[in-house]
Parts: sequence; C-alpha cells; structure tokens
Amino acid sequence: MQMMKSLLTSLVLIFSSFLYSQNYYVKQLGIEQGLSNNSVVNITQDKDGFLWFATEEGLNKFDGNRFINYYKHTNHISGNELNSIYADPTEPIIWIATQRAGMNAYNYEKDELTVFTHDDSNPNSLITNDVTHISPASDGNLWLSTYHRGIEYFNKNTGEFTHYNTTTLPNLPSNNVWTVVEDGNGKIYIGHVEHGMSIVSLKTKRVKNFKYNPDNKNGIPGNHVHCIYKDSTDNIWIGTERGAALFDTQTEQFFSINQIANIPSTSTVFDIRQMDNKKIWMATELNGIFIVDIKQQLFLPQNQFNLEHLTVGSNNYSLSNPTARCLFQDSFKNIWIGTYGGGINFIGHTPPFFKSHSYSPIKDYKNSLSNRIVLSLCTDKDNKLKYVHQTSWGMTTRLIGALIMVHGDDSGLVLPPKIAPVQVDVIPIMQNKDGVLNKAYEVKEALVKAGLRVKVDDTDKKPGWKFSEQEMRGIPVRVEMGPRDIEAGQAIIVRRDTREKTTVAIESLAEEIKNILDKMQTEMLERARTHREAHTYVATNYDEFKDVVANKPGFVKAMWCGDQACEDKIKEETTATSRCMPFEQEHLSDVCVCCGRPAKKMVYWGKAY
Repeated sequence: MQMMKSLLTSLVLIFSSFLYSQNYYVKQLGIEQGLSNNSVVNITQDKDGFLWFATEEGLNKFDGNRFINYYKHTNHISGNELNSIYADPTEPIIWIATQRAGMNAYNYEKDELTVFTHDDSNPNSLITNDVTHISPASDGNLWLSTYHRGIEYFNKNTGEFTHYNTTTLPNLPSNNVWTVVEDGNGKIYIGHVEHGMSIVSLKTKRVKNFKYNPDNKNGIPGNHVHCIYKDSTDNIWIGTERGAALFDTQTEQFFSINQIANIPSTSTVFDIRQMDNKKIWMATELNGIFIVDIKQQLFLPQNQFNLEHLTVGSNNYSLSNPTARCLFQDSFKNIWIGTYGGGINFIGHTPPFFKSHSYSPIKDYKNSLSNRIVLSLCTDKDNKLKYVHQTSWGMTTRLIGALIMVHGDDSGLVLPPKIAPVQVDVIPIMQNKDGVLNKAYEVKEALVKAGLRVKVDDTDKKPGWKFSEQEMRGIPVRVEMGPRDIEAGQAIIVRRDTREKTTVAIESLAEEIKNILDKMQTEMLERARTHREAHTYVATNYDEFKDVVANKPGFVKAMWCGDQACEDKIKEETTATSRCMPFEQEHLSDVCVCCGRPAKKMVYWGKAY
C-alpha cells in the first residue's frame, strides 16, 4: 500500500514538472523488407531468440536478416488475420490467436500446426473461433480472451478449455473481451470491449466490475479496455479508449495518466510495457508512444522527472506511423514497435550519437518544435532577411481531405500510386479451387520482388464484394485471376481511376503493372492540374474579387499591398483568406485588389466550402 502511494505521488511530481523527449534512433521495417503486411498487431520472441510478428495478413518470423512469411494457404496458420501471439517459454510452440479461425499452436521445430476450434459436440472445445488475446497462466497453461464468448482457460496437457463467461460467472457484465491477464495472486483481470474492467477471483468466482463514470475522478478512464499490464513491482496498468491509468489494487482507485500529463484524452492506448530500464511505454492511436520513467523517483530531484514522447516525423528519430499497436523488448534489450500501417519500428539498445529535436502535438510541450517538418535552417548574423519554408502541420486531415476531393469518386478513394500503402490487390476468383490461392500468392511474391506493395484478398467474401472494397480503399490496381485464367497463363489488370481492364500474361504482370502505375500517376497529376487551372480566376479590383468569391468556387489570384488590415477586411467581407504567395510571381496589376494602394505581391486567395 505504501509503495503504491509513493508511486502515485511520484507520478504527480513527474507530470507536474516539464516534459522532455529523449532521442531514440528508429529503423523502419515493412513490406519492402519482406514483411507480409504493414499492420502489426503483436510481437513475441521464441526460446531460440527469433522474433515473431502477427499482422492482419499473415505471421512473420524474423531471423535477423529477413522475414519468413507464414500464410493460411501454406498450412502454417488457419487464418491470415491475426490478433495475438505468444511464444511458449518451455516448448518450441508459437500460440496464435486468429480472427474467426480459432487458436493455433505452431511447432516451429517440427513445422507442424495444431488448430483448436469450436466443436458443438465437444463442451470442452474452444467456445468460439474469434480469439482476441493470449496470455500465460501462473501454472504454465494459457488464458484466452474472445470477442463474443468471454474468457477461456486452456490446459495444454489435456487440450481442454474451461469457460469463464456470463453463464458460468453470472455477475460478469459482458462476454465481449479484448484482453485477460492473471496477476499471480489468484485473480484474473478482464478488459471488456464496452464494459470496463472486471476482476475475477479464481477461488471464490467473485466478480468486481469497474465502469467509466465522468463524475468519478478516481474511476476507470474508459469502458473499452484494450490492454492490461502488470509491471515488475506488481502495479496494474490499463489502456482504454480514453487513455491509460494506474490501478491501485488496495483502494481500487484509478490514477489517470492523461489528467496529469495532459496527454490527449482521446488517445486510445493499445499496449503498455515496462522495458528493462523500468520505463513504462504506452502505445497509442494517432499519438505515437508515451514513456513514463517510474525509476526516477528514487534518484532524481523533482525538477528532473520527465515524460517522453515518440511520434511521427521526417527524421531517423521518428515513428513510421502515429498509431502504435504493440510493444516488445527482446532478450538483447532492443525495442520493437508494431504500427498500424507503418510496419515495424526498431530501436536498438545502443544510444544514438547525435541529439535531435522533434515535434510533439502535446499542448505546452516546452521542448517541441512548432512543426513536424523543417525544410531549411537560417542565421541572421549578416543582418539579411532569411526565409524559413515549411508547411502548416505536415500530413494532416486537411491534406487527406484534399486528396479525397481531388481524386475521389462516387465509389471511394482513388490514391496516386506513389503514395498508396498498397499498390496492387490480388483477388483470386473461386479461391477454393485447387491451385488458385497458391498461384495468387506466387504472383504476390513476384510482384513484391519487383518492388511493388501488394496484398492478396483471401477473405471469404464474394469477388464482387472484394472488387468494391478495393475500389473504396483506392488501391490503384487490382489483379483478377481464376482457374481459367491460370490455366491460360494470364490475369486481368483493372485500373482504379479509369476502370480500364487489360489481359496480361502472368509472367509479364510485374512489368505491365509498373507501366500502368507510372501512367496512372502521370495522368492523375495532369487531371488535377487541369482541374485546378480551370478553377483559378484573376481579379484586378475589389468588385471583381467579391464576384468571383461569391459565384465561382476555386482560387482567386489578386495583388496585395502587404497590409494586414486589407487581409482582415477581405476575410470579414468575403470569408476568403490568403492561401499562398508563390515564389514565381505574376504581375496582374500595380495596385492592391482591396485598397488600391501600390502592390507588388500576387497572392492566391480561397474560400472554405
């Protein structure tokens, strides 16, 4: 109890002082390096020291130099969409939780797969095939959480499952569960999808539930509990859709990290881990990683406590994606981060040689740059005016919105090939026919080797649904191939932007797709430029300016004297604002469009619609 109070007091001191960001040199690994998919949901390390990565499309083993991919069609896993993995500490087995395909036990020494699924005729079988999380039990067996049917205890010796759900535990508020953790003291902690956290006594079967209450400042911060973690001193940490909290097991109160640290309260925390240096790492949605140093309370004065923040940026000290899904520290003290869309981020245990300054979105973050992107540096020692060129925020919803408005259509996104996370969607037709799915993955491997970003849609959905989903997501090219196509040694390529279909020999797919993507990139750019020019107008006086803004959506080019009062007047009377002052200036007139005084600067003006 005293230790918990000491920790809580220290955390208050930590967060009430200044924030500081340490440098972590980040190496990024993704599909370009052989990873099966850039959405990584869980990480583990086997007893031989190899790293394993669960993704939304396959299982991956990393041997230090390359990724070895395991897919459903190779009979190494029962489903490609994975939720959780756990390396058995005593046996050469990777335990795998899948979406809708049960639990797998993959013996990597014997290359053998055992699949555990629900069997209506067997009451001791897995209760559902949708398994969300796997964690170790104190006796060496396993705990499983499921999305619809509660908690499972798995006996590895007997192969039987014991069910903990609203039927066997009537006081359990819900069977929808994200995670389960045993504390080693006869209790299990359950993180529900919408019903907070439950604690179950394994001896008495007593259930205690905690739900979010906005009026209780010491209550659980959210009802979606995505992760529960017990640190080295037996403190319980939880991650919710409204941030993280430390749970006091004695008082049953929650200490919200967000309230003290000013972390965005909308940040979903997907994973919490304590690293070897005793720091607590928290993986969040859209806000990167926050790091709490709980060891400092013993050695440092109050003004040196800190909270570190690791997020996206344009240097080698940044994450590849703002959403971090999972964290792991290997036996060599290296840190691995699984992101949602940005692959794997690797931080070695060796510190960097250079100091770096980065941007943080946290309000009042004193050691943060004002912007994510720095394109130039300048000095003023020579008393000459220097220009610093930058964007307003970097990659934001405004830029994404512009992308959608410029290129999107009634079917969804249309992504330019160079920025598309997935460039090619291989869609097997009649994939249950012998050889079809295997051929689809052979094509994928060949395209990946050619430098393309590729996925195979091997879901159970109908082909028409897959086509619609590919179009909605804006994937530039899809490849359709069925038994007849394979027999004929060909496939059909469909462009997303024009929906043009081309039949191509399979051995020529890579070359043809590259040509199509290059052509698509060029044509999309030209169409966008043509549209922009067609909706850009010129105004040389204020009446013309107001008429264009009111009646012709688009940009207006007009001269400006440089006086803030003129810009304020234009904004107040027309709602148009200055958007850009180009380096290559055009001489439209000699006077300001607003006041009529001499003007030398041409400005693009625009109105938000």
